[in-house]
Amino acid sequence: MAYCVIVDDLYHYMDEDARCEAGVFATADEALACCIRILQSDLKAIAASCKTADSLYGQWLSFGEDPFIVTTDGSPPVEWSSRQYVFAHGAEVIASVQGAASPPDGATA
Repeated sequence: MAYCVIVDDLYHYMDEDARCEAGVFATADEALACCIRILQSDLKAIAASCKTADSLYGQWLSFGEDPFIVTTDGSPPVEWSSRQYVFAHGAEVIASVQGAASPPDGATA
């Protein structure tokens, strides 16, 4: 079985020339893990300029990376949605970025 992770650049929505391949994996789980790594990295970078999960979602829709999985050999398709992932995990990404940016209790900036 072969699963290929493709990444669309949402800033260039519908432009297949802006698409890149992130890798080919033997299992669906490996491909899914790659998608999550890409999204987590992208969301953390975008979250630095966002205060809410809704604003993160909007910024990601306009400027983010959208990984998806295609099978290359007739393997069963992988049910995965970057949009659903971002929507479901946006608040925790914002919290982790804001928590990392806050000084420890009692410390002054």
